[in-house]
Amino acid sequence: MLPTLAHGDIVICCDWGAIKVNDIVIADVLNVGMVVKRIESIIGENIVLKSDNKRLSSSVCGIDIPKSSILGRVLLRVSSNLRFNLIKGV
Repeated sequence: MLPTLAHGDIVICCDWGAIKVNDIVIADVLNVGMVVKRIESIIGENIVLKSDNKRLSSSVCGIDIPKSSILGRVLLRVSSNLRFNLIKGV
């Protein structure tokens, strides 16, 4: 998720409220595990995720996954040097 999130960052998330396109979420993806990605689209009960890092691909991006896979929406990032940043959708 570079440049938005970096290795070693800590994220604070919530599981209340509606998710929307461009939200950064934590998803528990079957056969992959937990990932942090941005929502590209919402189609019925499925979502499609994308990464902010344009140089690297991910096996979970661009495919339909169930909305029920979403564990929460990322609200806050704490960087490895203890700086706090609110996360906003684009």
